[in-house]
Amino acid sequence: MRIGVRARRWLKGLHVTFGGTLLGAVACMLVLSFVGPQHVGRDAAGVSSALVLLDVWVVRAAALGVLLSGLCESWLTDWGFFRSRWVTVKLIVTLSIVASGAIWVSQWLRQMHAVSLTRGIESLVAGDYLHYQSLYRTVALSQLAALIFLVFVSSLKPWRRGAPAKPRGSRR
Repeated sequence: MRIGVRARRWLKGLHVTFGGTLLGAVACMLVLSFVGPQHVGRDAAGVSSALVLLDVWVVRAAALGVLLSGLCESWLTDWGFFRSRWVTVKLIVTLSIVASGAIWVSQWLRQMHAVSLTRGIESLVAGDYLHYQSLYRTVALSQLAALIFLVFVSSLKPWRRGAPAKPRGSRR
């Protein structure tokens, strides 16, 4: 089953919008986790609350949107899932980002929030808060790097050997 050119453009637009939203939200959350307490009166509960809200309402929706739109693009167009290596790489990296976010990152953010609610400003020096914060920052930085990598893979479309070459001048 294939879709027409107009539908494919709408699907691509959705995919790019969700991807940009996800990249921006992850970047903003990282900035907030590093400098937030210094700029909001060292209110750890407020910062962790904002991180959880962004995670629940923006990151999850964007991650689901980028995953579903990418799967639809692969399924409903000539790209396929395994025809071009760059598409397969994008699928694997995207699944890794979504899974790590759902399994670990969301849990660490909730743990940071719980500690900050009970300990207030003291949580900024509490061992358990700092532990979850360190885990979150490490994985979120790797997710951000992976998302930037995906932008370049989408733009450059390397590793095309898996698909037959198209004649010059034709568009993909």
